[in-house]
Amino acid sequence: MDHLFFDGWAPLLRVFVVGLASYAALIVMLRLSGKRTLSRMNAYDMVVTMALGSILTKAMLTRDQSIAESVLAIFLLIAFQYGLSVAACRWPWFRNLVTATPTVLYHDGMFLDSELRRERVTRPEIEAAVHEKGIPGMDGVSTVILGSNGQFSVLPKDPSKPTVLGNTQAV
Repeated sequence: MDHLFFDGWAPLLRVFVVGLASYAALIVMLRLSGKRTLSRMNAYDMVVTMALGSILTKAMLTRDQSIAESVLAIFLLIAFQYGLSVAACRWPWFRNLVTATPTVLYHDGMFLDSELRRERVTRPEIEAAVHEKGIPGMDGVSTVILGSNGQFSVLPKDPSKPTVLGNTQAV
């Protein structure tokens, strides 16, 4: 209990040096890997973003992990995510395997209940997404789509144009 607030200068220096080195390595690797690495376009991208933060935190706060181990872990996550995104762009069968397809949840005044159940989304969640977009009610909405990244896309009604959905999953 005597080291609760201060355990000497050596641990603080270690956190500083490891934090600086790991953070610098992370920045360099993120710049080399491109914008997609932190894009959160799908679940895998989000997991990589969270894991990178976890690795950086663990590197800074635990004494049993070297800078080299932390940098290797960061490199591996970024490399795996990069490889996954390249493969998904190159091979449609692989993209379908690792990426969810968007789902229409509401269209032309009707909630698509089977899709709501399948995606585990409630009507109040859709209504909240509509209100976040500044639309006062569902009567001002043409379509609500749950994207592959888990975000709602709310398409407002345009009175001058009829809404036509293309090749989507729920229609």
